[in-house]
Amino acid sequence: MVAHYDTDPEVRAAPADHPAWCRPEHDGGPATTCLDRDPARADDIYDEITELLASICDVPFARISLVHGDYPAHQSIYGELDRHALTRASSFCEAVIAGAQPLEVADAAHDVRFHTDPLVTGGPHIRFYAGAPLMSSAGLTVGTLSVMDRVPRSLSHSQRVALSQLTDVVMRLLEARRSEEKATWLGEIIDGSLSEVLVFDARTRGLIHANRGACRNLGYRLEEIIGFSAERFVDGWNEARRQEVQGPLLRGEREVSLVDVRVRRRDGSVYPAEGRVQLAQYQGRPVFVVNAQDISARKEAEERQAEAKAKAEAEAAKAREEAARKEAEAKAAASAPKYKEFIAEHTVQPGDNLSFISQRYYGHQANFRIIYEANRDVIGENMNIIVPGQVLKIPKL
Repeated sequence: MVAHYDTDPEVRAAPADHPAWCRPEHDGGPATTCLDRDPARADDIYDEITELLASICDVPFARISLVHGDYPAHQSIYGELDRHALTRASSFCEAVIAGAQPLEVADAAHDVRFHTDPLVTGGPHIRFYAGAPLMSSAGLTVGTLSVMDRVPRSLSHSQRVALSQLTDVVMRLLEARRSEEKATWLGEIIDGSLSEVLVFDARTRGLIHANRGACRNLGYRLEEIIGFSAERFVDGWNEARRQEVQGPLLRGEREVSLVDVRVRRRDGSVYPAEGRVQLAQYQGRPVFVVNAQDISARKEAEERQAEAKAKAEAEAAKAREEAARKEAEAKAAASAPKYKEFIAEHTVQPGDNLSFISQRYYGHQANFRIIYEANRDVIGENMNIIVPGQVLKIPKL
């Protein structure tokens, strides 16, 4: 299933600039996700993945494209490709998304499906293309991971494996970001409804007021905490922290001080909070007004994103190592001698040719190519020219 508002009746009524799986009606989440791609927000990890894939596949171009309404939002592009030329109308991208399976085109110029594509007929004159769909956990095709080259070619088995593995890595990163942004969206709603406002006397340092949200979150009634100092609520709050936060406000050096603290509730539990501290006047005396927000959801999302990024980086490194190992094995197998046993050595005489030598040792002329392959290093690239005096090994069939 493709998250595309024009063809999917379930999402046709949704705003055109949001794909199906990131709209509120789809799963109760926010109308913003990692798929609402702004090129200015590019993450290094996606650029590292496209660069790694281009290196493994030995191609000049690689890209991660995400479905965004009627056009792709490019998460990452490796190589000199014009973003504006890479529209979703490109038959390559559309074929992968429509088919929901990997696609490999050896020579696009001679493929009736793609020979008129603008990427083929004009710059960068693409000939080779290989792409795989990015499938969400909900079964939606949300984009593609692809490589391209200007010359006809095909991928090796190990390169196809690397493309598949890195497709999974990219999808896990995208879903992790979606979860992070959803958690942030929910956190903003919670923060807004439970925003904590506390007012402290600047001279006595005692609490003179706390709003309903602060009392509810701290677990106290207002009358129970009047006169409490900040040390009763904030872990690690001491004179040095007080001077760092309140000093610049008292000296007029700034209007607002930002502070990250760990707040202690009545039941002993602790949560991270972000606070804005301002100096104000209340009934003719200076007071510090603290607007604090519980940022537990954000911290948890940051930790999950960091874990997902670390896991993706480890898997990308593993994929690179596996591809390198298989490539080395393939090269070793290709360079190993094909013929290991021989029945004779033949010294070339004037008038000899490979057909005559095949007739002599095998009883027929059909195996002249076998003799050539076994002695290519002696004969050279032209199998029709052998020189008297050359010693040729006759392989055992």
